[in-house]
Amino acid sequence: MCYSGVMGDRKLYSNEAAELAGIAYSTWRSYCTEAPGRRRQAPKEDGIDIDSGHARPWWRESTITTWLANRPGPGHRSDLHEP
Repeated sequence: MCYSGVMGDRKLYSNEAAELAGIAYSTWRSYCTEAPGRRRQAPKEDGIDIDSGHARPWWRESTITTWLANRPGPGHRSDLHEP
């Protein structure tokens, strides 16, 4: 695991962000995907590292914990509210 420049604010890749959020890696990846008629559910990445020619998005731990604290609970009907 890598660390960001802020003391105590870890740099998390997708698998680590999913683990912190308590969801499956595949669920996290779907939350990060925007598709027609569907909005992105995960916070925008804080940065992207290039590793062997592949993009690896990452988030600060504080970004994920803030998102978790403000995330609607199960059963939230986002289609009934203005974005």
